[in-house]
Amino acid sequence: MTSSKPRDWYAIGQVFGGPFHFDNPHSGEPSAQKYGVSVGVQMLAVMDVANGLPFYGRPIAKVPGPYSADEILEFLNEVFQMHGKPNRGVLISKSVWQSSHEMLLDDDTSARGELLKQLDINIGPMDAAEKDKLAQAVKALALQVEFDDEKFA
Repeated sequence: MTSSKPRDWYAIGQVFGGPFHFDNPHSGEPSAQKYGVSVGVQMLAVMDVANGLPFYGRPIAKVPGPYSADEILEFLNEVFQMHGKPNRGVLISKSVWQSSHEMLLDDDTSARGELLKQLDINIGPMDAAEKDKLAQAVKALALQVEFDDEKFA
């Protein structure tokens, strides 16, 4: 891929932190039924691809599991409202759509996969239909979408 300038491409990635709780009283999840809250570890962050500077991130209130297109689009909408859209497109990093097992085996995401393993959390991959829905929604915003980090190496 050709070199990019700041604001050309935003990369969205998933990071994990110490467990946090969030209100979820009507969930069927055991901790929500017992305590009225669920426990989460997933966070999303966005950075500018050209300079590698992160500029927004937050915990995602969800029981650990694969993301839906709507969850990613909600986060991107927040980013775009606060910082504007990128000039060219959005890179959806593999940490967003890989399973925790795939993260563990990948050199770029192995530390994140190891943290999930230590927490006994197993997250499946993003469903292919959700990836397609996400790609179409980003393209509908007149932006390019990429799922391959290697094109930016």
